[in-house]
Amino acid sequence: MNKFILFLYLYDLALCQQKILNLGFIFPNSKGPLYNSVGYELSAGSIPMAIEKIWTDQLLPGYNFTFKAMTNGCTEMNAIGYTHDLIYNQKIDVIFGPPCDLSAMRSSLLAKFEQVPNFLWGLVSSDDFQDAQRFSNVVSVTSIFPSLALAVHNIMESFNWVKYTFIYSPNEYERCTLMYEAIVEQMGLQSYKTVLATALKTSNPPTDAEFDKFISFTKPNARIILGCFDDDSWKRRFLIRMAVNGLAASDEYVFLSLEVKNAQWTSNNFDSKGNRIPFYLDPNTPSDGKDALATAMAMKTLVLDSSRTFIKQGDYDAEVLRRISEWPFYCSTCNVTGQKTSSTYSRYLYDAILVWATILNKTLPSYGDKMFSDASLYRKNAQGSYEGATGTIRLDVGGIRSPYYQLTSLGKDLTNPVIFNYTFTTHMTFVRADQINNNATIFKNWNGHIPLNQPLCGYLHKSCPIDIFKDNLVEVIIVAIVIAIVLLAATAISIYAFYTTQRTKKKMETLWMIHETRIEKAITSKSPITQSSISFNSGKTSNSSKTSFANKFETKKYVFLYLDGENAVGDKIGTSPTFLSKNESWRELNEIMSIDNDNINKFFGISGEGKVVLSIWKYCKRGNLSEILQSDNSMFDTFFLMSLVNDITSGLGYLHSNPVIRFHGRLSSKTCLISDRWQLKITNFDFKEHRAHNKINSTDKLFIAPEHLRNEDSYGSQEGDIYSLAIVFSEILTKQVAWNIGSRSESIEEVIYLIKRGGSNPIRPDLKIYHDIEVNPAMVALIKDCWKETERPTIKQVRSLIRAFTEKGPKNLMDHVFNILEEYAATLKLEVDQRSRELVEEQRRSDLLLSKMLPPQIASKLKMGTIVEPENFDCTIMFSDVVRFASYFSKCSPLQLINLVNELFIMLDNIIELLEVYKVEAIADGYLVVAGLPNRIPHHATECAKLALKFMEGVSKFRIPHLPTERVQLRIGLNSGPVVASVVGISMPRYCLFGDTVNTASRMESNSKEGKIHVSEACYNLLSRDKNVHFEPRGNIIIKGKGVMNTYWLSGMVGVNFLDFKSENPDIMQIKNEEDTEINKNEGLYKQFLKNQVMILPD
Repeated sequence: MNKFILFLYLYDLALCQQKILNLGFIFPNSKGPLYNSVGYELSAGSIPMAIEKIWTDQLLPGYNFTFKAMTNGCTEMNAIGYTHDLIYNQKIDVIFGPPCDLSAMRSSLLAKFEQVPNFLWGLVSSDDFQDAQRFSNVVSVTSIFPSLALAVHNIMESFNWVKYTFIYSPNEYERCTLMYEAIVEQMGLQSYKTVLATALKTSNPPTDAEFDKFISFTKPNARIILGCFDDDSWKRRFLIRMAVNGLAASDEYVFLSLEVKNAQWTSNNFDSKGNRIPFYLDPNTPSDGKDALATAMAMKTLVLDSSRTFIKQGDYDAEVLRRISEWPFYCSTCNVTGQKTSSTYSRYLYDAILVWATILNKTLPSYGDKMFSDASLYRKNAQGSYEGATGTIRLDVGGIRSPYYQLTSLGKDLTNPVIFNYTFTTHMTFVRADQINNNATIFKNWNGHIPLNQPLCGYLHKSCPIDIFKDNLVEVIIVAIVIAIVLLAATAISIYAFYTTQRTKKKMETLWMIHETRIEKAITSKSPITQSSISFNSGKTSNSSKTSFANKFETKKYVFLYLDGENAVGDKIGTSPTFLSKNESWRELNEIMSIDNDNINKFFGISGEGKVVLSIWKYCKRGNLSEILQSDNSMFDTFFLMSLVNDITSGLGYLHSNPVIRFHGRLSSKTCLISDRWQLKITNFDFKEHRAHNKINSTDKLFIAPEHLRNEDSYGSQEGDIYSLAIVFSEILTKQVAWNIGSRSESIEEVIYLIKRGGSNPIRPDLKIYHDIEVNPAMVALIKDCWKETERPTIKQVRSLIRAFTEKGPKNLMDHVFNILEEYAATLKLEVDQRSRELVEEQRRSDLLLSKMLPPQIASKLKMGTIVEPENFDCTIMFSDVVRFASYFSKCSPLQLINLVNELFIMLDNIIELLEVYKVEAIADGYLVVAGLPNRIPHHATECAKLALKFMEGVSKFRIPHLPTERVQLRIGLNSGPVVASVVGISMPRYCLFGDTVNTASRMESNSKEGKIHVSEACYNLLSRDKNVHFEPRGNIIIKGKGVMNTYWLSGMVGVNFLDFKSENPDIMQIKNEEDTEINKNEGLYKQFLKNQVMILPD
């Protein structure tokens, strides 16, 4: 008892140490028009739910709460009185409400004077609350009317609506009046100007006469009607009056219903199941029979309201209604009507309490008790996002909720599709998301057309445009047709002539343009073996047949293509085709395309439509001159050399004589290609101005004249081409790379530096003439003249001198090459014949070896590439093992042991050749033979029995030279049954057997005895049919993995000798102990096949 009293004392002491926060609430009259919206009985149950959430989330640990609720506080006088009482008498720390605009203003101002924060919820949307100085103590979880006004204005602007009328029917709390004032004010502040044609504030309640008067004034002045009704039944009556007055039957009118209560198309009335009834339907029973009229006008209505994005919290409504009768209010007389749904704004009250606690939670560490003496701190620290019953609550810097509005319509299926979503980032800025982008879909109920701000014929249909063709329609039509035909014909002729001229002109100017559809990229071979280009050797060896255009690899500089089916090479000259727009470039390209010279490579044009601009030239399959010179070929003689010299000077002479091209600019051995007819062709001399700005690699700089190396902006000249020609000549004469750069002590960069430096004795390549050619000394002198710093000869002079000392010979290089190839042909034929004979002999040896490794029919299938499918066979398997083979390890050297096994297996192999059996495997001292596969035979058991007896006979005669007293003894096991055989593996494939028959045969061998042939009962049953086969029963023995088996000894066969056979006592039939029959896994075939996992496998 004493302990219990002590517990109560400590518990009471803990409660006394907690701080108490007093919460005050102001609700409207319990039975007034606001009952379903913000009434005490349908809302207050959310208060303990919010407090439990605060406790659960530990938002205010160490605090306890008291509650004081006032009702009938939505009149301004009562609001002031209740606020005074809560502050001065009840000593509350925070006020929630009142949930009405005017009374909330009065209450907030009084609370501000006493530094009490006021958290607003419900029907509080006045734009006055955005004044942070006036209402510094206010935080609102509901949006304000200026936000709604901005959304309305955006809708008007989106559909080009200017004039509108406004009807509003407020109750005694004037919510719709405040909405009207805020919307009209904000609409007037926007850049897109709208015009309010008329507005009507109805009486409370409104009358049909007022509605009809408003409609009659709207018809001649506007087609867009805005409306706000504090009672849903008033809204339905207005819909009916509009339908009666013909607005529902017209596609000209739009009624925009404005709300901020998350109701959308529903009302505060409920059916028998507790579901909200649409505001256009009569909730009474019986109905007034006017639902069809109201629905027809609802089809011409759009609703703008805050979104019903409530967070699911179980049966929230039922919980609110239940909690009102429990702590802390214990209201037993609440909701006596049994309503199943909480008030419209009960979730907002829940959120207001939760936001208050969250703000207090995050500010108490910084401000402490100042939070209870300075109410402005709540609004200053309210900005942020909070999760509540109404979803995400975004409070802006002013402590006002940033709303989320939806514009919806009524479909013919009575669904409410969303048209626009308005997400406000602050209460005055928003982002709109269009859910329906098609105006025809939005205005489906208006025959698919946006209602016009003003009808074409005016508001009274008296301003239709006059039809000037009405009286003279036939004459006007005839004249119009004639004029149209004449104008059309003249226009068509002019357009055709102009288009034809321009097309011809453009086609002539852009012949060089290649559309990417004409280009196909060559498929690159994956094998690097075939990627080398066709070289100088291709005329003599068969390797050239393996090299194709498709084997060429794309490089950083070149890509290999098919242009209209013809082989081509694309030179990557840039990534931007802007330089193609210059007319000078067009002229140069057209000139290059027109060239038809034997020593100039064919230019196809430019492709600038891809990622890289390509200059496309004809593909020369023998490669460039540099590759030819570096190949090792005895065909490189004096005539060949001079043919190349003549070709390059001829091509360069053509370029220098052309007034448009004038010079090459980057002549090198790599820009000299060799065709399949051994003609040298100069290539890649287009776009000189553009190429001048491209980066040049060091190897190419070795061919550039010193004066152009010194001036990086200079692309070239005729004199520079002569210098480059001399360097190419030096490559030809020496058959070395330019400057023999691989053998020089200087690096490429050092050589380039020395070339640029020049001087009285400038650096030049060494002219060490290739040993297999004879060169006129005048040629050497000509080269030295060509690479001088100044006064170089012209190309005409160079050609004249070369012709003077060129030897007479065949007409062209192709004839010369053919003569050499004919000499090689005879030698090549002899070599081919010899290789063919060697190949046939090698093939014969390979077939013989393969037939030893695999069955002939299996080997034949593998050679043809045929898949060897697994097959089922009935066969007999023989396992043999040399008894005490391990003892020979200590008696023989490794070489003697190998010779012993080899001689023994050769003897056994010779025996096998005499019978219809197949040797599967020989591993160490073990031997595996099968009869009945791969050739199926019915007497497979007999063949294996003969083989076993022959093996025993053979080993009886076998002698070991270095161990004359030793005798080799075998242990043999036979078993018959089904197996599956197939080739296993790709590398070193083996013909293997699978099945329990193999395993049992191995068990027979391992359980056999020295000099004995152990036969399973399955094999015995096959052999016993033959009277010439003799057995001795061994009896039942335990076989590991098989259990008890009845087995036999094969003692002999008529016609087959079995020497030294000694019979065991046939009377011994008892079952032996497990230890006696234990298999030695470290000897014999069992060990080997178990290790390899090839033969001993179960079915």
